Amino acid sequence: MQELKDCTALRQQLQEIGCVLDFSVFALDGEDGADAATHRAAALHTLRTLQRDSDAYFERLLRRPEYAARRREEFFRMHVDAAALGVGELLDTAEFLGPLCDLARGALLLRGEENPGRDDLYWYGDAEIAANRVRAPELRGDGGLAYAYLYPPYNLHADNAVRNGLFFELLDHLIGGRRGDYVIRRWSAASSNYFDAGREWWGTYFWTVYPHGTRRIVGIAGSSTD
Repeated sequence: MQELKDCTALRQQLQEIGCVLDFSVFALDGEDGADAATHRAAALHTLRTLQRDSDAYFERLLRRPEYAARRREEFFRMHVDAAALGVGELLDTAEFLGPLCDLARGALLLRGEENPGRDDLYWYGDAEIAANRVRAPELRGDGGLAYAYLYPPYNLHADNAVRNGLFFELLDHLIGGRRGDYVIRRWSAASSNYFDAGREWWGTYFWTVYPHGTRRIVGIAGSSTD
């Protein structure tokens, strides 16, 4: 299993609008992408990748003149507890994406833009008229990928066209777009202190996704606070 680094521009765009999800893409080299052991390995690789990137960030920070008197021990250090990953809960596509995403039509359920002071919801692409208003769905569990994407602690800084477009571009790059033919597992947030921030209130997200018929598996994680 080898990390692929083919989403640099998309990562930058997502960060610029305020998305706080992290993702890692791995090429499969003979492993069965549907197998639980492969998913567990991908989950662990995802955490190790986040750990590596976190360490690299603080090492760069400490090279700046204003941090010359500081030590690495004064800053966050990410830890990984492989034993706490668990077995990974199998999810179906609808539960993974959540009720704010209509995969078939390529639309997210978004607040209207014509009356910004109201909380009316519409499927992206529908006219903002009374007949198209949608009642807010019940969010179960963690709310799914669409919720984690749309509602970071400081909200997204983009109009609805960009919000919708980048989400489905993310799906296209990571898991083959709208096919919906995935093996998905959700992993325990007890596996790392990376998730401590999200446990304060926003939430924690940790999935591995294998799109059938591909030679890749993806780890997606989210944890943030205000």
